[in-house]
Amino acid sequence: MNTPASQKAPLEEFKAIVSDGTQKELFVANTVTIKKITDKDNAECWSIIAFQDVINKTTGSPEIFGIHLYISAAPSLKPRRLVAALPPPTAVKDSAIYFKVLDKIPDPDRDLDTQELYQSLDGSVVELEDADRIQGHFSFSALAPDRTPTHVMGHFDILNKGSHSI
Repeated sequence: MNTPASQKAPLEEFKAIVSDGTQKELFVANTVTIKKITDKDNAECWSIIAFQDVINKTTGSPEIFGIHLYISAAPSLKPRRLVAALPPPTAVKDSAIYFKVLDKIPDPDRDLDTQELYQSLDGSVVELEDADRIQGHFSFSALAPDRTPTHVMGHFDILNKGSHSI
């Protein structure tokens, strides 16, 4: 049965390339959470968290990769500079974090036990929003836990409706 175009759900995506200089990983979110929050300086911002569920090819363990953007809620027609992020749960307006939740301690249940944070050092974001959607492009530099420089570049076009699959 064909559904009229006016009744189809709007397409959403959140994609990025994560590069450490020797390899590139494609990040394709399958779930996003978006909400307005207040950062550490009481500035209103969007908290956008995109999650990618993966299976470790070597161990077969589930893993979660994510990108967390804290974007100023004040409208802007020009690119914004991303600043250094702080570890969660502390939010800093116009910052970003790439993260991995991994199973590094072997156990029969393959429990996720280790979080790696790649907090933005600098970067930029351009976003547009209306009552129903928020979309934009971003890029930022971060250091991996082993101090390897890491770069994240991506884009998103998502509905503004809390936590949902895309």
